[in-house]
Amino acid sequence: MTKTQSLVVATDGCSTVADAMMELQTMLDDSLADALALLEEEGSRLWSIESGTHAVTSVPTSPGSPAHPGPLPIIQYVASAIVLITYQEAGAA
Repeated sequence: MTKTQSLVVATDGCSTVADAMMELQTMLDDSLADALALLEEEGSRLWSIESGTHAVTSVPTSPGSPAHPGPLPIIQYVASAIVLITYQEAGAA
């Protein structure tokens, strides 16, 4: 039987878009490696990995918050992605 699993990854707030994307890339690499290792361990066969969606969202932090003690609001960036992993379950014809 063919199945599709969603892998959802999101970063913490970063000071730049570039930093958020680099963190997302590292998280995706690690998460996909873990997912593929699990599929191999179970004897399942990978069919495809496709990008579902990805985004970078700006998130203002409040002045005086623990994240930013200064007087002016600061913008942080959160990167997120959804990846679709399609595979054939072990033992399925």
